[in-house]
Amino acid sequence: MSQQNSPVEQDVLGRTLSLAWKTFTSAWGLLVVAGLALMAASIPGGVLGQVVGMIQHAMLENGAPPARIVVLWVIFAPVLILIAACLQWPVQIGVGLTAVRASRGHTSCFATIFEGFRRFGSAVGAMLLMAVLGLAAAAPGMVIAALGLFGVINAGGSPRPIAIVLVIVGALLAVCVSLWLTARLMVFPLRACDPDLPRVGVFEALRLSWSATRGHALAGIVTMILSTVAIMLGFGCCCIGLVLFGFPLWIALQAGYYRAVFNDADPSAPPPPAPWTGDVPPQMPA
Repeated sequence: MSQQNSPVEQDVLGRTLSLAWKTFTSAWGLLVVAGLALMAASIPGGVLGQVVGMIQHAMLENGAPPARIVVLWVIFAPVLILIAACLQWPVQIGVGLTAVRASRGHTSCFATIFEGFRRFGSAVGAMLLMAVLGLAAAAPGMVIAALGLFGVINAGGSPRPIAIVLVIVGALLAVCVSLWLTARLMVFPLRACDPDLPRVGVFEALRLSWSATRGHALAGIVTMILSTVAIMLGFGCCCIGLVLFGFPLWIALQAGYYRAVFNDADPSAPPPPAPWTGDVPPQMPA
């Protein structure tokens, strides 16, 4: 598989959409199963989060001091993070790679869903590094918004205009930087674990992904917006659309963008069978 950018500027968004639709229509069943796997991976953390929320509500109803609430989350927050790192992250990468490989012609390779567990260290390392970089990039905007919010709260009923401006500017800065960085990095965990390309380390995968997405952040942002629309439409269809339409299209769009920015060539068509050169053509067995 080629992973070099073409010297001529690619139509990344056009190829993303083309690959995504082709994958969605040719491997729909596989993508549905991959989406169900992604939903199943979120159940343990979701259930534990609900349990902690119920405990917190009961403690508040009984007049527990805030310090006990803090202790509760100090105990359970690492468990929730561990579940995400050890279960949800590998499945998320495996699901993405399932769509990537389906777009390359492997439309029945259900085992790829577990690829993140086969490369567990790379999967967790890439996702952790991406989360850290995302938080670092959004931090300046969040600090500005927090300063403005502090001013709004302390002002009571008549906040100063500068405080409101700080909240708006800080929030916009954090959102815009996060969108841009996500568009540049969302292919990074997939490249770190892609079984069809030469194996590389986490930091080399980051370098390759950063280089591949240079100049294509807008295409990545549009891809994320379309993915969000697909998820929202799925929720709107009594959630069954999330399984049949939302998740499969979101996964396919992610795979399309990954292959488009890396200029990953489509697999060659199999050669036609050699012509029969004998005197008697082959016969069907009696």
